[in-house]
Amino acid sequence: MNSERKEKIIERIGELAILLGGTSEYRTCYSSTGLATKKIIVEYDHHQTKWKQLSTATETLNLEELNNF
Repeated sequence: MNSERKEKIIERIGELAILLGGTSEYRTCYSSTGLATKKIIVEYDHHQTKWKQLSTATETLNLEELNNF
């Protein structure tokens, strides 16, 4: 795929993110072996959620059982 076509696709993804009421972010990531990868992150539909609190003994992680794995 030529670079002009890639740029048009990337631009369109940004436009679609805007249509969703979100944002887009472009990153280049590098691994410890020198591999470079490009990532496009689209965030949309932002809202607060209520997290379930783990408070009962049956829902609490038993570290002794974990150590026996």
